[in-house]
Amino acid sequence: MSLGDAWGQENPGYESALDIARVTGQAFEQAAPGVLQTAEANKFPGESTLDAIGRLLPQLALAANQRELLKIQLERAQRGQPPLDASNYGLGVNVGLSPDTQKMLLIGAAGLAAVLLLPRLLGRR
Repeated sequence: MSLGDAWGQENPGYESALDIARVTGQAFEQAAPGVLQTAEANKFPGESTLDAIGRLLPQLALAANQRELLKIQLERAQRGQPPLDASNYGLGVNVGLSPDTQKMLLIGAAGLAAVLLLPRLLGRR
């Protein structure tokens, strides 16, 4: 039985929360082999395995995608083809502000400076 097989049924046959955790763990292990061991090794004290999986899943997925991209790049290099531009596929991480956000912050700062400095320039305190 995999996760979701018993959805919509009145009594799915689970006798306890441990049964649900076991079935959920089996489904995670089937979908991503090794994820349970990784979660157990990296979970915080008092954190459940499911919470650790939820916390680690984005990093594990990114690492798997990068591993797949590296494999494709190596295959292309062996065939003499140019490398793929990974930025076209959204695999990179964009750090920094977008130009629109920078413009909005600059206008806001100029407006705030005008509100604070205009009375001083006009001689009012």
